[in-house]
Parts: sequence; structure tokens; C-alpha cells
Amino acid sequence: MSGNLVYILMFFLVLRSLVLIPITNDKKVADTTEPTTRVTEEINKKEEVILDTTVYDNLPINNLYVDLGDDALTDDINWTNKNGTYILYLPKGYDRDNLRVTFYDKPNTQVTVYNKDGNELGKIINNKETNLLKDNEVIIKTDVNSKNVHTYKLKIMQSGLPSVSINLPNGNQDLQRVHASANHTVETTADILIIDKDNNKIYSKLESFKGRGNRTWERYKKPYQIKFKDKIDIFNMGKAKSYNLITNTFDGTLARNYIFFDLSKKLGLDYSVDVEPVDLYVNNNYMGSYLLTEKVQAKKNRVEIEDTDYLFEIENHPSGNDYIYTSRGTCLTLKNPELDEVSASERNKIKNEFRNYMNKIENLMYGNKSDEELMKSIDYESFAKYYWVQEMSLNYDAMRGSNYFYTKNGKLYAGPGWDFDHTLNRSYNYASTSSYYVLGNNSLTYRIRNNWFKWLAKRQGFSDEIDKVYLNYRSTFNDLVNTSNNYSNYIRTSADMNWTKFNYLYDARAITYMPINYSNTSYDKGVEYLNSQLQGRINFYNNQYKNVIYDSYKIKYNGVEQELSLDNINYIPSDVSDIIVYGIRDGQEKELKKESINDKSEITLELSSRTGLYTKKVNRLIYTFKIERKN
Repeated sequence: MSGNLVYILMFFLVLRSLVLIPITNDKKVADTTEPTTRVTEEINKKEEVILDTTVYDNLPINNLYVDLGDDALTDDINWTNKNGTYILYLPKGYDRDNLRVTFYDKPNTQVTVYNKDGNELGKIINNKETNLLKDNEVIIKTDVNSKNVHTYKLKIMQSGLPSVSINLPNGNQDLQRVHASANHTVETTADILIIDKDNNKIYSKLESFKGRGNRTWERYKKPYQIKFKDKIDIFNMGKAKSYNLITNTFDGTLARNYIFFDLSKKLGLDYSVDVEPVDLYVNNNYMGSYLLTEKVQAKKNRVEIEDTDYLFEIENHPSGNDYIYTSRGTCLTLKNPELDEVSASERNKIKNEFRNYMNKIENLMYGNKSDEELMKSIDYESFAKYYWVQEMSLNYDAMRGSNYFYTKNGKLYAGPGWDFDHTLNRSYNYASTSSYYVLGNNSLTYRIRNNWFKWLAKRQGFSDEIDKVYLNYRSTFNDLVNTSNNYSNYIRTSADMNWTKFNYLYDARAITYMPINYSNTSYDKGVEYLNSQLQGRINFYNNQYKNVIYDSYKIKYNGVEQELSLDNINYIPSDVSDIIVYGIRDGQEKELKKESINDKSEITLELSSRTGLYTKKVNRLIYTFKIERKN
């Protein structure tokens, strides 16, 4: 009897294959009870397209891809299924008129395209270019010779940013190995394609693709380090092998790092890191909106110092064999010389010499030496500029971690700036926008913050340098909100793609040890909050320096008024001996100084105001106006 069952089942399967009714798990199951005569008639008929209105939303879309042309690394971009909608994250520079849709079911498959309102736009023939995917949201229904209609809801998003596409030799198997390496020791080679703002394409080979980072590595949007086989110049950053791809995962605006990298450059902080926002694709999968950056390293076109100079980082995640503690307990990781390239004995020697050097520097900072003596060992200008980047940003990690310093020509310099995603109360209010930050005690972490700047700012010379930098770059600070808005607008399409792929509330607001205490529920809300924090910093310092900065200056003598220029020589009559200096702000003038100039060639004006800090001298600016008598 079991043998008869086998024959019956075989006959049934042959019959099904003849009538071309697919075996399916769809919601609507094909009818298999039609008479044999009806089946014969169907076989003799020509294939025809029958569109059924039945909608199937749960079918996989892995039989569909979009061909993007001849680029070896980007022939197809994989679709992502999110909440029943299949999304294509399209790189910049690809013409939507020439998208090619391929279905693997049959060579002759034809599909009908509808807009999101259900109006038919036209038909797509398998593997033919189409211009029917211009709409950002469409519905595609497959037209097959059965009563089943496969229906796909499609959303097409396209970025305006440059893109980086990386293909690993063994595809996702290699990517999984890299992701499984918590200490970032697993790496792989890769092919890479970079498309810049002008759609210029750079094909190259990667010697290494691996993970990087600490806390951000714990998230599912991973940061990476890439290293080319040969030095290459990307986005005019200068030739180098190593670059970083950082995620900005915890910053919903994706802008904080850029804003303060940009501020560092505008302040003229040497070796400030160049960055470029990009869309990243790995193995044809869209990975999100990233920031491609230089790697902080002692190399040509990076931090250009000698092999015997030091490049180091104030550390809060010490690991490996390249960190030391100073006698005052400061943890520092040495980046140059590179200790992994020397023997153990040589490594210990370099570390001991480095420790002795830093003990000497800290003793100078904390000691009673004069500014003149200290400035022989420490570059005040770079330290003051670095101070303002940390101060304006309310950097949670200021003088705690990811803070770089280097030596050059016998001096210690601050910079380059690095790691600004945790700034401006990003996820919770840890600092006031209306008070001093690096020099104050308003952060919940101030007790574990390194005290270099507090001790330096007690000196009149360094305090004056801080004030001088503020005076010279006041307009740059006042323009920070514009910088934020311009950048947010520039990356908007990429940010929309990023926060469509990822969960904004889960990532941008994620914090494990503090409650979130502000409304930050969307990209726009995040940018609005960021700008309010920036404006708070701007307003605070404009107020702090309002008594020492005026819009313009003038002098009065013998019943005459004359504007004073800081940049040019001021000519006055030869018979003038007594003058009065005025400051003008908001159209109002204020008398600042009376002076008998006699044979002087300069007018010196010193203005000061108290800060209320014991860690800083008064805010003081000294203006020098050059004058020359003229008959």
C-alpha cells in the first residue's frame, strides 16, 4: 500500500508542474482542483499577463536588485527591509533615469509600477533600464501568469554626499570576523571605490580594513580604520595611507565632530584634522552616514615632527604597552615613537625618558616659574587655541581622553583636536552653557579632569593669551550657529538615510548611566537643541568680554574726533599733546582713557573685567594703536 502512495504522490507532482501553478506559502494558495481538460486548454494558450488586485506585503525581495552601471564595486546595492518597506539607499552621482531592475524569477518577468497613491506609472521589463523610479516611494507588482501578484513597497533615498564603497574578498564572512574582534586585531584586505563631490572616482586597494574605537564599537553601527597599500590623497587631505571612518552614532545631528574639527582649523591650530562626511557601503550594503577623517599620527601631511619627538594622548582607556603614568598620576599613551616597532628593552627606555620629560613639564606647570621661563618649554598660543575648542564645545572628554599633544623644536604643543561627539550636553545636561567649563567645576566629571589648564590660567601671561585668542577669533565663535546650520543642510539627505536605517531614539539618545532630560526626538529637534547650546556659549562669552571689547574706538583732541585703527598707522597733527580714548558699542560711546601722548608713537589701552574664577586671572585685553605725527 505504501508503494501505491508513492506513485500517487509522483503523479500529483508531475501534474502540478504541467499546469504551472507555483508551490507557494503566500496568503492566497493556488487552486489545484480544476479539471484536466481545463488544464490542457491553459497549456495551449499563449502566456498572458493577468494582474490580480490581491496584495502580498510579506514576500522577500532578495530576487530584486538595482544595477548602477559599470562600476566594479557598485553594480548593485542591496535593498533593506524595514517595517515591510524595501528601501534602496542610493549613492550620490547615479542617474535615477538609468536604474536597472532585475527579477530572477523568469527572464521575461514584467512588473507594473505605481506611485504611492496607487496610480499606475508604467511597466518595467526585466533587466531593462527604466525612468519609472524617479518617485521616492513606489509600489511594484509582478505580472505573472497566475492569480498571485507579488507586491513590493519600495522607497528610494539618494544622498548628496561623496561615497565610499568597500568590498571585502570573502564578503560578509570577512565583515563578521572584523566585527567579532573586540580589540581590533583582525583585519582584511579590500577593494575600495571613492566618489567625490564632483563625481570623480578613485579605485584603489586596501592593505587593511579593521575596526576601531571604544564605546562606539559596542554599537551596531561600527567605526573602522582603513589603510591603503600606497599613500593616497583623499579629499585634498594630503597623501597618507591610514584614514578613519567614524560613526557619530551617539550624536543625532551627526555634526558635532565636524563643527569642532572645523573650529580647530579656523583658529589656526596646527595639524588640525581634515574631515569629509561620506556615505559608506560595505559589500554592497549601505552602512550609514560616516565622517572620513585623517588619522592622528606622526607622519608627513599629518603631525609633522621628528622621529625622536613625542606625540601622545591623555588617556582614560589605557591598554597595551605604550602608556605611562606621571608622578602626578596623569595617564598618557605614547603614539610617537611607535613602541610596537622596537624591542622590549628599547620600549622601556623610551617610556622612562618620556615619563621623565612629562614629570618635568608638569612640575613647570604647577611650579612658580615665570611666564617667560615656562614659555620656553610650552607653546602658549597652541594651548590657548586648544583651550577654546574644549571650552566652547563643553567637551565631556576635555583633558580626560582623546586629547593630543606633541613636542617640536624643544617645546610642548597642544593639538590636534580629536573626538568631539560627546559635546554640548549631547545626551543629558552635564554642564551649564552659562559658565566657565574647563576652568570651572560645573561638570560631573571635573574631579577626574586633568588640571593643566587650571594651573596655567592662574598665570597672567597664559590668561592674557586666552583673552587674546578670543579677541582675534570672536567673529569665528559668533558664527558657530551658522556653521552648524550650513553643515546640517549639507548632510541632510545623508542624515535622512542614516536615521531611516537606524533608530534615532535608540542611538542618538542612548546613554547607559544618566537620564535624558531634554526633548531630542528627531534630527531637526537635535539640530535645534545643538544650536541652542552653541548660542548659549556665544552669549555667555560675549557677556564676559563686553567690558573689554568694543565695536570701534576713537580719540578726541582739540575739539576733533578721529577713528582709531588697530591695523593701520593713525596720523595725528603734530601739535596734539592730550587725547581722550573712547570705545563705541551699539552706537554708544564710553570714555576709556585720558592720556598725554607728547612724543609717543603708540597708545596703549588696557581693559579688564573680573571672571569670578580663582583659576583664572581677570579677562584682560591690551590694545596697541600706532600713531604718527603729521604736519
